[in-house]
Amino acid sequence: MPDLVPMPGLSDAEISRLAREIARDILPLEDILKTFKLTAEQFDAVVGTGFFQQRLAEEVQLWNASDAPSIAKRIEAKAATMVEDCLVEAYTLIHDKQQPMNAKVEMLKWAARMAGLGETKQQGAGEGIKITINVANKTLEFDKEKKSPVGVTDVVDLTPSNA
Repeated sequence: MPDLVPMPGLSDAEISRLAREIARDILPLEDILKTFKLTAEQFDAVVGTGFFQQRLAEEVQLWNASDAPSIAKRIEAKAATMVEDCLVEAYTLIHDKQQPMNAKVEMLKWAARMAGLGETKQQGAGEGIKITINVANKTLEFDKEKKSPVGVTDVVDLTPSNA
């Protein structure tokens, strides 16, 4: 049975993250090795361990799952990686004195949204539920604050049709 102990110099969490990046196959291997500060020889040594092989097999199975939530998470992860790759360009544009101010402001707005700062709500989307009930000539409204991915507004008319 292969040794499942993490390789000296890399923690089990680092080996798990390395396996995850390899399984996702979003970034080129050279970039992954740079991120983990590994030479090709060190990488070959890690790949040969049972612990890495087990983690890689688990991550490949998770990443390649075909159920709807897994597909959504995979798309989200890939999109987040693309956004992260754009951050250097955003920083460069914001600090480029040759760029017009409106482009810089738009890039700052984008960066703020990505960081969860500033204007994050979209028109029609909120963090609550609003229920409006119409009964005869009376209107009752209930607002409930709730964290939800989208805001919901439904109008239900309970006025009898023969009134």
